[in-house]
Amino acid sequence: MAVGKSQLKRYQLMWKPSFPYTRNDDSGARQRMYIIGEKRKYVGDNLETSMQLEEGVSQDPDTFSIQEILRVAYNSTLVIPFNTSIALAQEYRPQIKNKLVKYETLGGNSVTTFGQAIKEVNLRIKIIKAGRLWETYEKGLEAISYLSANQGRYYGAVYLLGYDMFKDGTESLVGRYQVTIDSLDFSHRSSENTTLNADLKMTVLHDYGNYQSQKHRVWGSL
Repeated sequence: MAVGKSQLKRYQLMWKPSFPYTRNDDSGARQRMYIIGEKRKYVGDNLETSMQLEEGVSQDPDTFSIQEILRVAYNSTLVIPFNTSIALAQEYRPQIKNKLVKYETLGGNSVTTFGQAIKEVNLRIKIIKAGRLWETYEKGLEAISYLSANQGRYYGAVYLLGYDMFKDGTESLVGRYQVTIDSLDFSHRSSENTTLNADLKMTVLHDYGNYQSQKHRVWGSL
């Protein structure tokens, strides 16, 4: 079953390995993609032409552990979708700052600017404990955080396709922001035993949306 752009072009966090495994069949070489928490697995060169696989897609919470997710991440794309039946993104905060040097003297005050500082994105997620798929979802978030912090062992990059990604429908699907994950904080509350809150803090390496001409430069360089 072919998958259209509208189905996979969603608000999501994505891990893309540098050396993906390619599956050869009658249609040629195709890459693998796991949709965490939705029991789905695809193969295809891009999102527009992906095909859903029926075999090996169970993502059983008992066997699809963090170690198993990390194993497949060596050569497969991982996608964690937001605003699904399992996870709701409550708050999404891109933080834009400038590099400033402030001089305060007896003769007067002045400010010298040096372009933009490193951009950050904070994301607050509410995970619904429905069935057992939320367990796989939680493991997926932990695994991508681990992958982002250990790129000396796992070669690849993390991308965030955010709320402001699809303004005119022509943005590149490789990702709005290339990010590295600073921290992932889970919050367990006794008054809310049917939900799990997570705070995800990310530093932006490249902005592929607003600064297409700068995507190969160091972020904030003059």
